[in-house]
Amino acid sequence: MHRNVVIALLILTSCLWLGCAVEPEPTATIQELHQLVTSGADPFVLDVRSEGEFLSRRMAFVDVRISVDSLEAQSNLLPTDKSVAIYCVGYAEEQSKQAVKTLVALGYTRALYVVGGLKAWAEASFETTGGEL
Repeated sequence: MHRNVVIALLILTSCLWLGCAVEPEPTATIQELHQLVTSGADPFVLDVRSEGEFLSRRMAFVDVRISVDSLEAQSNLLPTDKSVAIYCVGYAEEQSKQAVKTLVALGYTRALYVVGGLKAWAEASFETTGGEL
């Protein structure tokens, strides 16, 4: 046990001294997405929730809905230009984070998850369609 603690401290000290880089997660805030939409930009928005969740409440401008579990199999519904920014929206964040990982594995270089997801979007009173959350 003592040996493991010493090893962990050596690794931590090395990272602090040598400056180990931690890659930030690719994110977009609801405010950034809202600004894109309201400015006339046409961001590609991917809703990664189930069909039932999608039909109950969604952003009014979603380009396509593909559940996280079906993302790889239905990737033909995504832009063919893999450098296009894809904004992933789930109810909160976990679904979106998983979608970003899948998109990166498929070769997409600008996949981002929307921080707070649909829940934060609706709480900010941004436009949604469908039933109540």
